[in-house]
Amino acid sequence: MWKIASNKSNKIFLKQEVVTNGFPFEIKRHAVSNPYAPMTEKELLTKLKKSGEQEKFRDADDVISDMRSKYGL
Repeated sequence: MWKIASNKSNKIFLKQEVVTNGFPFEIKRHAVSNPYAPMTEKELLTKLKKSGEQEKFRDADDVISDMRSKYGL
């Protein structure tokens, strides 16, 4: 197996980026769902209920208070 010094491999990669005007390979993202897809009212309420059950939220007044104290607003 060939070993390429890291600085030489970086140079090769960067040259290929310039030649191809971007990444020299295809990048794919396997998104489960589109986060911007429209939802029905029922889907939205279900999602809100689920997030509330996971308790991954904070009261808006607490967030605003923290921001004001942190940034002197």
